[in-house]
Amino acid sequence: MKESEPDTFTLGSRAPHRQLKKTGYGKFAIQEKDGSWNATKFADRCAGCHTTAVNAQTKAFTEFGIDCYACHGVVNLEHTNDTSLILLSKKNRTAPKTVASICGSCHLRGGKSKAMGVPYAYHYVAGDDLFSDYQAGNSSDGDRHVFRNVQDTLQNKSDVTCLNCHVVHAGSSQKHRRVLTSPACLDCHNETGPKKAVKPYSRANTACERE
Repeated sequence: MKESEPDTFTLGSRAPHRQLKKTGYGKFAIQEKDGSWNATKFADRCAGCHTTAVNAQTKAFTEFGIDCYACHGVVNLEHTNDTSLILLSKKNRTAPKTVASICGSCHLRGGKSKAMGVPYAYHYVAGDDLFSDYQAGNSSDGDRHVFRNVQDTLQNKSDVTCLNCHVVHAGSSQKHRRVLTSPACLDCHNETGPKKAVKPYSRANTACERE
């Protein structure tokens, strides 16, 4: 998400983009395909993944976009001297279930909050157990490999997480290309041949209105 002009924002890294405009503290209206503005849809569907610190009662957010807090949680002020104090850092042996919760809070699409019914977790903070409130959907309504990986982590105690493949800050795919082939990889990649050759793959999701 980026601010294109004062109080007007563009949502999405790939086309088609959605336009947003600020309507109050922690509130956005989202532009529909017909050009009209919907004042409630962003709060009801999008805020949980595209903003930070959403109040699930009022559905107002504190910060647009994803800041450090969203993934690293409440950080000890001594973290500048000791990075082991930060979740997901190289020196912090973050438990696989915690990693699955942090990444899954946005990327495990198609589910809903048991408490509130919205398509994101109720008052989730990085480091908490996402699945105490968030009920995942199914692999047909989102990224299949994310669903499969989280399921393998929770049910089979797998220690393979999103961080084995993805370098989040750098946006690099180099680590991804080095990882060994596993059943989850075959959702996107062929069993043999170069990793860059991928199968046709759809990231459909009803909440995001993507087909």
